[in-house]
Amino acid sequence: MVVEDNPMNMELVLFVLQSNGMEVAQAVDRTKALELTKGYRKAFAGNVISIMYKAC
Repeated sequence: MVVEDNPMNMELVLFVLQSNGMEVAQAVDRTKALELTKGYRKAFAGNVISIMYKAC
């Protein structure tokens, strides 16, 4: 599952993962991600990466 609120980042990550044969669930925030996991029958595997950019 990819949880990302930036559309460009989401597009890039989805492209990379799907190009490597992965099935990817996607959500734009943690609330949507939790909702998805409740109804999802498959196990999720992967890493959690959090990148935050500080405004200058």
